[in-house]
Amino acid sequence: MDSTSSYRGPYSMVNLMVTEKDYLKYAQSINKAIVGLECPVKPKHLRFTVVGTFREQGAKTFWSVALRAPYLDDRIVAWKLCYVVHKILREGHPLCLVHSQAHKKELDEMGKLWRHLRGTYSQAIRLYANLLITKIDFHSKNPRFPGNLVVNDDELNSILSNDINNYFEVAVEIFDYLDRIIELQSAIFGPINITQNNSDFLSAADQCLLSPIVLCLQDASKLYDYSVKIMFKLHLTVPGEVISGHRDRFLKAFQELKEFYKRTNRIPYLRNLVTVQHLPNDPPDFFKESEFYSYVTQDVTLPEEGTLSDTSHFSKSTESLDFSYSHHGSNEGTLIDISSLDDEFRGNPFRTDHTLSPSAPIYEQLNFKNETEKDTHTHVENDVELMRGKLDSVVLENQRKTLSLESRILELEAELEEKNRQLTIERQMRESLQKAAVPEVVSNQTGRFGFGEANKITDLYAKLRFDYIEVLRKNGELQKQVFDLKTKLAEKETESFV
Repeated sequence: MDSTSSYRGPYSMVNLMVTEKDYLKYAQSINKAIVGLECPVKPKHLRFTVVGTFREQGAKTFWSVALRAPYLDDRIVAWKLCYVVHKILREGHPLCLVHSQAHKKELDEMGKLWRHLRGTYSQAIRLYANLLITKIDFHSKNPRFPGNLVVNDDELNSILSNDINNYFEVAVEIFDYLDRIIELQSAIFGPINITQNNSDFLSAADQCLLSPIVLCLQDASKLYDYSVKIMFKLHLTVPGEVISGHRDRFLKAFQELKEFYKRTNRIPYLRNLVTVQHLPNDPPDFFKESEFYSYVTQDVTLPEEGTLSDTSHFSKSTESLDFSYSHHGSNEGTLIDISSLDDEFRGNPFRTDHTLSPSAPIYEQLNFKNETEKDTHTHVENDVELMRGKLDSVVLENQRKTLSLESRILELEAELEEKNRQLTIERQMRESLQKAAVPEVVSNQTGRFGFGEANKITDLYAKLRFDYIEVLRKNGELQKQVFDLKTKLAEKETESFV
């Protein structure tokens, strides 16, 4: 029996994740990503968790593994779970948004539990859970928005169908979304003393707490951009006083986002992770159409992961040349003098067919070979992970289009089901009327008569129904005549008494 048939997990893995080994490696990465240590999530665990959603084509396995973690007992686990969920909603497979709708209850329960407890993370966990629920609801109502919220102007107009009612409603949903982000960032920055942390170094605890800031900035920048464009559209088509409430909410969000961006830029640690452009001093004037054409989208950019990966590999390779091995008989901790190595070796330090100087013991030669092989293996693994990430990015657009088509198919199937249900109800009502009109004919003849006899029964029923209606009409006329006669009789009797 192969490994695929022996696996009986809660969800069957599909596509590239088809073996039990793949599942266990994926589950291990998820558990390591949300481990209860107060430190930031390691990028490799986060990256493998995101890539796993593409291999599985969804988030069912992620949720089945993540919900086994003690997120109701450990505040760090709960915090990291929120962060990883936010990450897969933004960058994971498009179906992560669909599959996560079934787990809003768990997020809500987690937020309500930690709301009643004290501590740095308690209120932040509640607000983060609210943000995730709001994000899931937003994409449920607007399924054509991808998880990372990146659409161009033509796609935005297409999503809103150029319908002013849609612009009005989506603006409200965007402002609600921004409110949740602003509440969360305020809770995160609150416990951190920015004046004391005005350096490149932050403790692991502070880095753990600040982890969601980058994701919040990415969401907020896109939402702000779309809110500006939607507000200009509304002011071009709707009287200003009608949308004064929208305008007030935008101005409030503008001021709070500007402060959010300033806080981020005051911390060097965050400036190394993300580049945020400052918002203008004054908000856009939506009554001036010219400002729309001069409006510039405020982008949030991240450093290129490939560059960081290459730099990291170079550092590791350089460290391997320090040779922290001690000579036999020398003082402990003394570095090896590599000046005795020949020029050819120093010109190509990664070749494994060279040996150290004759004075170096055999174990040093073996250790050096193992180090270089380990570095080469690490470099290959990094290249493979980078290629996988590029492959997933290439297919993401096609998968998003597929999801849109699947959503449309589901809508059509629902409409068809509703039509069938209505037809069934109408058929049942007709049969009930037929049975009520000619019970004996229907009960005695149904088993023996064919289609022609059924038509005769239907005609008979129609004739009886017409006759019945005619009788009711004549009965009404007779009652009216009787009433008129009684009225005239009463008048005659009154006149006779007079």
